[in-house]
Amino acid sequence: MIDTENGQILDVNPAATAIYGYSREELLRMKNTDVSAEPEETSRATNRNDTRVHLRFHKRKDGSIFPVELSAGFTTFKNKKIQIVTSRDITENKKMQDALLESEIKYRSLIENATDGIVIAQDGILKFANQAMCDIMRYPMESLINKPYLDFVVPDNHQTMIDYHNRRMVGENFTSIYRSQFIRSDKKIITVELNARTSEYNGNSAAFIIIRDITERINTENELKKAKEELEQLNSDLEDRIIESSRKLAETSTQLLNLQKENLQSQFEVLRQQVNPHFLFNSLNVLTSLIKLEPDLAEQFTEHLSMVYRYVLEIKITSWLTSTPNFASSTLIFFYLISAL
Repeated sequence: MIDTENGQILDVNPAATAIYGYSREELLRMKNTDVSAEPEETSRATNRNDTRVHLRFHKRKDGSIFPVELSAGFTTFKNKKIQIVTSRDITENKKMQDALLESEIKYRSLIENATDGIVIAQDGILKFANQAMCDIMRYPMESLINKPYLDFVVPDNHQTMIDYHNRRMVGENFTSIYRSQFIRSDKKIITVELNARTSEYNGNSAAFIIIRDITERINTENELKKAKEELEQLNSDLEDRIIESSRKLAETSTQLLNLQKENLQSQFEVLRQQVNPHFLFNSLNVLTSLIKLEPDLAEQFTEHLSMVYRYVLEIKITSWLTSTPNFASSTLIFFYLISAL
């Protein structure tokens, strides 16, 4: 109970002593401004005969400041106008309100600064859109809000969007991420990815949708796919060319070997016709033995034998190696070959 003329505290209940930390006797020696952390505001409220103050800061005996909610009524006692004040400690409520306000500020900041578009759709109408959504669609905010969301969707996707929205509003669970195509303000068709959830807006069910423009990503994926297909085709063509080139090379090699074989056979026939067969036979026997016993000597013997044959064939010394062999000539040649070793 407060004397409205001077703010003197006339009486308190036990709850007041518990809230402020003073004894009853101490409080009865104080004025209402003594327990207020805003004494001037308290005096003005008393003089105005305010009946309700939603927030005022009071102080306890230990000096701590805390928020209170005040409600007042008036009566007369001993010809004095008395104010009966109810003071309620709202510290916990204030903390919750502050936390809620902080959360709302962070949430709004998150939505407003998001790089993805965010919209709230209710009954087929866009009720909210963030700035990123305006940037994606290249529309000012007022051109999106309170407009049917289907106005911005290509006609071929209308029924799918309607079905998804209706199923979501009745609580059906299904994939929340899907793709659609939107029409920008410049009439360009863009591909978007939508991530939708059921939420509440103004007390009624609504769709909370995060929208991402994936047009560039789709174009890049298509280009990579095309490049991969072209590379695979190029590899296939290259393999075919390698196989064909290998086949032709094998044929050429076979033909070359056949020609070499024919050439060697021809040279051997010429040699056989011009060189004494006994000399040829003996030379080959010596060469065969050397190959088995002394490969290095066989190589030297082959070189010298080749020189002898070349000399015989080029100079045409048929008197040495004729079909009617001369013993002295043959002996001389063999002596030359053996001495070369």
